[in-house]
Amino acid sequence: MPTQVFRTAAAVFGPAEIANLTEAYNTALSSIDEQTLRLDVPGHELRRRLASRIIEEAKRGQSDPKLLAERALAALAA
Repeated sequence: MPTQVFRTAAAVFGPAEIANLTEAYNTALSSIDEQTLRLDVPGHELRRRLASRIIEEAKRGQSDPKLLAERALAALAA
């Protein structure tokens, strides 16, 4: 996860939640197809948006890494 976003998450979530966030981030990042998403943003910005969206979903109560990744990707594609 991008360092700044990760620090924000560490202040809010415990170790188990951080592990879920990290798993979701890595899953989502490995499945990104930039042509499918049609994003014209630099890679670092894409990663920041992805991490931020995962954290937002987790703050809403979602803890399943697979669902966190899916929702973050769906939000980026919208």
